[in-house]
Amino acid sequence: MAASAASVLLATLAACGSNDSTSAQDDVAHAAESPPIANAEGAGTVEPKKRASESASATTVASSSVLDAARENCTADLYELANRAETEITVLESASTPTGAAVSLMIDGAAAPWSCTTDDSGNVRDLYYSAKEG
Repeated sequence: MAASAASVLLATLAACGSNDSTSAQDDVAHAAESPPIANAEGAGTVEPKKRASESASATTVASSSVLDAARENCTADLYELANRAETEITVLESASTPTGAAVSLMIDGAAAPWSCTTDDSGNVRDLYYSAKEG
């Protein structure tokens, strides 16, 4: 199977020196579109690596949708629990966590914010008032 990868490379290099109607860039593009090749030992396949920007954007989109769901669900749960209008509840901050999201909320006139944690789908796991008794 390693010979297959080598033959693709040789064909690409040969195209660089030829005057065919296809360019070396076209050959490289077609080689990049071909299916994964087996590794040297013949076990498994070698997949092309994703660019860091592709991985980061996918993570950002996932994090963004989880944060949106977390903010919405935490606000709705606090609205029901505190029996206050949603317009009286403000999201102070929200952040992704390894297991979901953390959201800090404030009810107009409250002495301290409420804390909310969610799972990785934005479902509320915990909602509590953060003021210390005392």
